[in-house]
Amino acid sequence: MDEKLLGEHFQIFETFIVSMMVMQETDLFALKKGLDESVFEHPGFDLRLFQRVLDLKKGGLTDVQSESKEVQFIFEHLRYDADSAQISTTNDYVRSLIGQYKLERSRAQSELQKQYSLLVVNACSVFEILIGSLLAFELLHVYSPKAYVAKQTITFEGLLAAGSIENVHAELIEAFIRRSQYASVASWLNDYLKICTTTKIFKNKFDKNEDDFQTLITRIFEMRNIFVHNNGIATEQYQKLGGTTDIGSQISLSEKQVLEVIDAILDTGIRLFMLNLEKNHQCRDSKYRIRLNNLPIDYLRHQPKSFKVLYDYLIGMAILDGSDIKKSQDECVTYLMNVWLCYHFLATDFNVELTNYREAINFLNDGMQASNLKFELWWSLVQKNQHNQVTAAIKFLESFDSLQQKLNNSILPIFDILKQDEMFVEYIKYLKYNS
Repeated sequence: MDEKLLGEHFQIFETFIVSMMVMQETDLFALKKGLDESVFEHPGFDLRLFQRVLDLKKGGLTDVQSESKEVQFIFEHLRYDADSAQISTTNDYVRSLIGQYKLERSRAQSELQKQYSLLVVNACSVFEILIGSLLAFELLHVYSPKAYVAKQTITFEGLLAAGSIENVHAELIEAFIRRSQYASVASWLNDYLKICTTTKIFKNKFDKNEDDFQTLITRIFEMRNIFVHNNGIATEQYQKLGGTTDIGSQISLSEKQVLEVIDAILDTGIRLFMLNLEKNHQCRDSKYRIRLNNLPIDYLRHQPKSFKVLYDYLIGMAILDGSDIKKSQDECVTYLMNVWLCYHFLATDFNVELTNYREAINFLNDGMQASNLKFELWWSLVQKNQHNQVTAAIKFLESFDSLQQKLNNSILPIFDILKQDEMFVEYIKYLKYNS
């Protein structure tokens, strides 16, 4: 597999990761914030002043003399129960504001449900694209042209439109994938396992208390189908798959449930991609590994559990690579730092799991440890010595030639732990203002 094809393969995974993270970090946040703010933008009533009063009440303030007369009036006549978050009044004007506020909140909640269901549908579509693209890549570039499509047919019109044997082959592959997708999620995932991995049975789990991936994805896709084809009304099949909404009732989604769907699809997509990497030895190339390492850096704060699987894989690949021992060791330290970060953002003590990485630590020989600033930084994190962490962090940043490189690297997640340290903060200020 040449460099161009490896680039195409990586692009499939990158598109999946970026799409899923945009949904989680941007779409969901902007959606909720926008609808929350829209509640107070009614053209008839100036609900922004009502919002100001609510904020004052929630904050426990009693002195509102500095506010406008309108705010003072509403504040005086609005009762707010901090325990139950209930609002009430005996004043007709304020009662009309409360009524409009509740109408706008109901409208916003209704719109939020529509948008939540669209996010679930979009997340499923992104997963479909990942699996379909990997299937197409394997059948186009790894298998012989007749593999899995020898008995597929194409119309005469399709043949004329294709224009070449290569295009005919690609069209037959797409037909095979479409037929597999329409059959069932189980059939589709089994085809993926058979073609894109070396495993035949997919019963892997997140942990012992969770469903296998196939059951989980089948449930999510049934929910997707309900929103697309059944107006969000729960079906018997949905209940059989573990859905909690009564048959015939409208499925109501919460932000937590949408995040769970995104998390589950992201986790499953990463693990399925890892199985594909294990099959294709060309993807173990060091350049490919470095691209995989860089891809999720900016997302580690929000998805440490998902990306730890990727870094565990990269550590193993770096150890196996015997082409350049120093280069592989340098890679291995980088991946170990990112694994430490995953545990840090999961609020889990990495030292408890240190024995799981004993092979990687042994791989980093004494000569490498003494001269590698990244290893010094990582080991200071493991030892939990803040002074050593700051010293190692500054030495690491100072190793870069230009000021721009130092500043760019200073915002990496690995330095989050030092953002409150006075010595490190002063060093960053020095870089920004005095260099």
